[in-house]
Amino acid sequence: RWKDGGSTYLGWSSPLHYADGYGSIAQEIARTFIDKLGILLSVYPRDYDPGHWRFGNFPIEEWEAKAVVPRSVVAAVRRGARQPKCFYGFTMTWPIDVHKHVFGRGIGLTMFETTRPPAGWADHMNLCRRIVVPCQQNRIAFAEAGVTAPIHVVPLGVDPDRWQYKARRRGDIFTFLISAGLTMRKNPLGAARASVAAFPNKEDVRLILKTRGAVTAEGFHEWVKWLPVDSRILVVKEESTPAQMAAWMQQADCFVFPSKGEGFGLCPLEAMATGAPTILSANSGMLEYARE
Repeated sequence: RWKDGGSTYLGWSSPLHYADGYGSIAQEIARTFIDKLGILLSVYPRDYDPGHWRFGNFPIEEWEAKAVVPRSVVAAVRRGARQPKCFYGFTMTWPIDVHKHVFGRGIGLTMFETTRPPAGWADHMNLCRRIVVPCQQNRIAFAEAGVTAPIHVVPLGVDPDRWQYKARRRGDIFTFLISAGLTMRKNPLGAARASVAAFPNKEDVRLILKTRGAVTAEGFHEWVKWLPVDSRILVVKEESTPAQMAAWMQQADCFVFPSKGEGFGLCPLEAMATGAPTILSANSGMLEYARE
């Protein structure tokens, strides 16, 4: 990046739809660059683009309302060809695609859920000037896979104004919550089976499995048909805004996240910010912030 006339210019290329994991994180980072750091950000949507026919086909005038894209980020996208052409820029997406960008020198912001990335991914990542990952496990895994570009660890965070703390008051029913785009890797079946095993006869306990709607429904049918038959287990399948998700977490007595692997695992951190006691797997990116 460089400064010109008192302004800092930087490029940004990422998914922008809130229904995508990368997209929800990218929205917040881009918004922070613009609104809190005053950076002139040139934004280039990619992958989960709200304007793409597969992900809503929304006109840009509806991105804020229907894809929860922050207003300042929408304004940057609307500048289109009038955006400053930046030599340096971040590209946030899967490791195999971080080298695909419009910048002279690209910085790849990425992550992965296992200890061994697929063969050949390092070749693509090495085309980036630098790589930024959210956890030490990713740094080690990528380095062992052959990434020679400098790798920097920058953990993700949450905005306390959005994920506000709420003191819990015990009600008649104790509610456990797991939420994310629930695929087999997130292990919703493990959460459901553990709930039934731990509370076989208690009617004042329930488990809510909150997954996303049609935009990211591909992995849904893999696990829902195997759920235990139990009236205390409730599946909610719908898209939710950040404010709605914060409300789900504030209403939960305990958040559970038995994931088999995460690049970082932002949902448990969001739940913690609201004050929810949180039970999560001791693996992968979640060890960056949860060690007890």
